[in-house]
Amino acid sequence: VRALVGDDVPVVTIPNGVSRAWLEPMDNLGAEPDRLRTQLGLGTRPTVVFVGGLVHWHDFGLLLEAMVWLRASVPDAALLIVGDGPHRAFIERERTRRGLDQAVVFAGRVPHAEIGTYVALADAAVIPASNAYRSPIKLFEYMAAGTPAVAPRLPPITAVVEDGRTGVLFEPGNARALAGALARVLGDRPQASAIGRAARSQVLRHYTWDHHARRILALVAGSASAPITDTDGDRAQAPLGANATVAGDVGAA
Repeated sequence: VRALVGDDVPVVTIPNGVSRAWLEPMDNLGAEPDRLRTQLGLGTRPTVVFVGGLVHWHDFGLLLEAMVWLRASVPDAALLIVGDGPHRAFIERERTRRGLDQAVVFAGRVPHAEIGTYVALADAAVIPASNAYRSPIKLFEYMAAGTPAVAPRLPPITAVVEDGRTGVLFEPGNARALAGALARVLGDRPQASAIGRAARSQVLRHYTWDHHARRILALVAGSASAPITDTDGDRAQAPLGANATVAGDVGAA
C-alpha cells in the first residue's frame, strides 16, 4: 500500500478478527467438547487441531513431519484436521507414509458455527504456514476459543501474538521448531491455560469486527487539528484526513 500511495499519505493496517456472534457460544459449550472428543476417538490424548481448507499453501508436509518429531516426546499426541479440500489425498498418503495413521484424525467439513467446539476440545491449535501479508482469520478464532495458538513468526502474526503470553511462535518452515513449540504447549498445561485465557481476553478487547469498525470510523472522522486515541487504547493517533488509506490485512481459509 505504501508503495502505491507514497510517503505523504497516512496508512493504517488493521488485522482480521472475529464477530461477537461467533464469540458468544464459546461461553456455553458445557460438556460438548468432551462429547466430541469421544465421538472422534480422541479420548484423553493430547490433541493439536488444524482448521481450514486442505490446500497446498498450508504446508501439510511440514505439519506431518512436525507430528513425527512431536510424537518422539509426546507419544500419544494426536492431530485433528477440520476441513476438506483438494489436498486431502496428499495428506492421507503422507499420514500413512510417516506412520501416523492412528495419530491423524479427519473431521471433514464442519459448519462454521460449530468450529468453536472443535477448537475448544484441543490442547493446541496450529497454523503450520503463512506469509508476510496474510492475517489468518483462524488465528483469531483459535485465540477467541481460548486454545493456545502455535504459529510461524511472521510480521502479521507477531503484530498480534506475544510469544509465550498470548500464543507460541516458531521459525517458519522448520518442522523441528514447530514440533518444539507444540511440545511446549502440550507439556505445560498450567502455562497453556494461561496463554489461552490471555489470548481470548486480547481478542475480546482488540480483535472483534465491532472494534475494527469503531477504529476505522474514529480514524476517518476526526478533524485535522484534534488527535484521536487509537481504540486499542495504547497510543494516540492523528486523524487520517481525506487522503488517508486504511488497509485491511488479507486472510485465507
